Amino acid sequence: MIEAPGAESASRCARCGFCNVVCPVFRELGVESGGPRGRISLATALADGELPRSERLEQLVYDCLLCQTCISACPNGVRTDQIVMAARSRLGEDNRNHRLTDVVLRHVASTPRRLQLLALLGAAYQRSGTRSAARRLLPAHLTEKEALLPPVSVRTLQSRVPAVVPASGQRVARVGYFPGCLNNLVYTRIGRATVRALSTHGCEVVFPRSLSCCGMPQRAYGHLDVARELAARNVDAFLKAGVEVVLTDCATCGSSLSEYPELLQKRLPFRVHDVAQFLVDTLGLSSSSSTFVGKVTYHDPCHLVRGQGVRTQPRILLQRIPGLELVEMAESDVCCGGAGSFSLTRFELSMQILDRKVANILATGAQVVATGCPSCITQIAYGLKRRGSAVRVVHPVELLS
Repeated sequence: MIEAPGAESASRCARCGFCNVVCPVFRELGVESGGPRGRISLATALADGELPRSERLEQLVYDCLLCQTCISACPNGVRTDQIVMAARSRLGEDNRNHRLTDVVLRHVASTPRRLQLLALLGAAYQRSGTRSAARRLLPAHLTEKEALLPPVSVRTLQSRVPAVVPASGQRVARVGYFPGCLNNLVYTRIGRATVRALSTHGCEVVFPRSLSCCGMPQRAYGHLDVARELAARNVDAFLKAGVEVVLTDCATCGSSLSEYPELLQKRLPFRVHDVAQFLVDTLGLSSSSSTFVGKVTYHDPCHLVRGQGVRTQPRILLQRIPGLELVEMAESDVCCGGAGSFSLTRFELSMQILDRKVANILATGAQVVATGCPSCITQIAYGLKRRGSAVRVVHPVELLS
């Protein structure tokens, strides 16, 4: 169970240390308590009542990226991510340090209309003189964090794309589409490219208007009750739409949706796939009418490569584009350090992890880096901008258009 992984999963830990070797955070901090093995010990002690709450304990528990790299390296399959989320749930009870975060996750992000209103206010702020004034007045460390925020779209994806988009030509499939919050409110270009690609290749795309956040941010902060409510809403939306397949172009959302059966303790009435996975494996995309002359490198989002086991399909999709030369970067599946709000709450540590990723990207000589996660797009684009690089960051489906 997601709420109680500690006793069963943590007990399988052999303390071999393979997890620490691959952990991006441990590599930067270099202390036992900053790695997966240390966190398992801390979470277990917290669950057993042997360790009192403290700010230091909280920081160590929240320093986990939830990138699942440790899980892939563990010979015993210990689910460190679930252990950490359970610890966060315990720490979240009457936690004054996270009250603002709790309000946002429980009462804003979980309510589409409130989230859209917040996004609209953000768009107005970014396009007004208020932003430049704020940057002059804010301390340097806050100005850097503010610069991380991507440009918010004035119009949502829902206002740009119909609820049902017919297939272009003969219909070969009818699919549900889940864009996630970032693609609906920020990266609307990705959502439009996804719907266009699916329609072009014979899919009728159903985009329900009653969708909510996927629930991953709430789970990451230990709000499992809210995550369940959001999951139930989304399942109901696709159930009413009558689709048997749900596609998403957000790695985090895809990973979250694929874990709904465990979260809700019931089977889903539909299958969940990443859009690149569906285009390649199900539709058998063999070629693209798009052309791109140049080098492209690919970053594997944690929630796609480990969360869903999708590694080869995005690369195959890119290789189908005439003129595109795919160049592999070193450590392509290592976390970029974004991890949702981690880049804001642990900015310096996040930037250390990001710097390594950016160096690997630049070493390829690529003009474009593609990745299937909007959160990764935000983080990597910021890292490249910090280095003064002109390398663009896009979603693979954008190169199909």
